[in-house]
Amino acid sequence: WNTLASALKLLGARTTVHDMNPKAVTTAELYGIVLPTSREWRDGLFSKTLRDIGDMEGQGDHWLLLDGDIDPVWIESLNSLMDDNKL
Repeated sequence: WNTLASALKLLGARTTVHDMNPKAVTTAELYGIVLPTSREWRDGLFSKTLRDIGDMEGQGDHWLLLDGDIDPVWIESLNSLMDDNKL
């Protein structure tokens, strides 16, 4: 990914990489959680980063890099999240 980002930079494209290690946090901290008492949604690291990227207009490409060991738990949660949101 680093080589590709560098090559795109040489071509004049602006690429910002947002990297995180999904194994460093819990699933709730990664994706977010609904608080049981208030039914209020709290963004996790992944959803907060996606919202921040969505708010950045005209600033080139943004890559979200999940850098860490592949774990069936967080990968299945990500797959469900993408399926539910038609991504």
